[in-house]
Amino acid sequence: MQMSTEMPPDRGRILVDVSETVGFNLRTGIQRVVRELLAHGLAGAAPRPVVPVMASGRHFHELSEAGWARLHSAGGGGASGRASTNQSALRARVVQAMKRAAQATPALYNRLQRTYNDALFERRSAALHKAEPIRIGPGDRILLADSFWGGAPTLKAAEQAKADGAQVTLIAYDLIPFSHPQFCDARLVANYQPLMSRAVALSGQVFAISEDCASAFRAQFPAARVSAFRLGHDISKSHARSTDEFAWPTNLWAGPGRVFVIVGSIEPRKGHRVVLEAFERRWARGEPDKLLIIGKVGWQVDDLVARIDRHDQSGRRLFHLHNASDAMLKEALERAHAGIIASYIEGFGLPLAESLAAGLPMLASDIRVFHEIAAEAALYFAPGDPAALDEAVDLLHRRHAEMVRAAAEFVWPDWREAAEDFYAVVEKQAASAPD
Repeated sequence: MQMSTEMPPDRGRILVDVSETVGFNLRTGIQRVVRELLAHGLAGAAPRPVVPVMASGRHFHELSEAGWARLHSAGGGGASGRASTNQSALRARVVQAMKRAAQATPALYNRLQRTYNDALFERRSAALHKAEPIRIGPGDRILLADSFWGGAPTLKAAEQAKADGAQVTLIAYDLIPFSHPQFCDARLVANYQPLMSRAVALSGQVFAISEDCASAFRAQFPAARVSAFRLGHDISKSHARSTDEFAWPTNLWAGPGRVFVIVGSIEPRKGHRVVLEAFERRWARGEPDKLLIIGKVGWQVDDLVARIDRHDQSGRRLFHLHNASDAMLKEALERAHAGIIASYIEGFGLPLAESLAAGLPMLASDIRVFHEIAAEAALYFAPGDPAALDEAVDLLHRRHAEMVRAAAEFVWPDWREAAEDFYAVVEKQAASAPD
């Protein structure tokens, strides 16, 4: 739904940056948040008009019809078999191998990559926004909700908007490239740290997606005005079942063995290696439990993905879906025996909240933000410890009925409630922001 972007007297608008979500058609957890906050803001959750905008050069622009279509396009894929899944994973590994080879001269590569990303973004996004910049004035709020470290000129446009009288608000997802750079691509760290510092300095308000994330931001940026808000969930309330678009492997849900599902991109900090090793322990003892991995191939995991693909349990007790739609995810959460989230560090952990909200018992690594979300509704294990997870699986089997009840009693705001709370706090904090 599009709505008028004319500025009401003395009120202004909330201009939500969607530059990388639309320009690169990204669909990670950040883009899920962008789309949900925007959709509910457009539907009336915000106290003033909400307008999605894209950065180009030094200005923000409204979306064109093609941009709106990209914003509303369905997420995920409909991969219909093991072959297409393997092909997608293979393409991702080839790209990662090319990037590693290019790091032979990292300084030159980083400079060329930034130039390439800038040019690529401008070329891809030209048809996705209107030619003329949107007129910005006092009373307008710029919401930096999207990622801005992948090539979009978002911060340049935000700086110009601030010079034109707008307030700038930043949504903070995590500080992992600062606190745990070992889990990140080196180029991401090199780009992220100065850009995030610049964004925080530019923003009058910072809204972190958890109290744990807010604490990290306060420690890293003591001068920033940092508050926390809660993300929402919708995976248990929407999307049709996926049986018409995807044929599950026949032996995944049938036969002996209870299915455990882990959701999220495969990257070092997510703990997939630990989960696999825990289940290898179980399989070596003859346990029939099955492991379903739902997530795209990330970085620094080529050897792990190859190990999954070539595993002697692949297609028997070990399954990997590289490209899953929301409908497929919903069905997996409904049918699985339990879920696992094994991260070493997170800004929030949306799969934990969504899985519990769907009624799925959860095993979670013992980190602060997961306790903030789940409290006693999950069972915890030491992060990075396959033996501890193996024991936790046994404990889950013994306490399964209890943990099913705990998940059923889990209460978390849906996206409508979360968006209403978020925009209300943004409005309150903006009204009290210093000039």
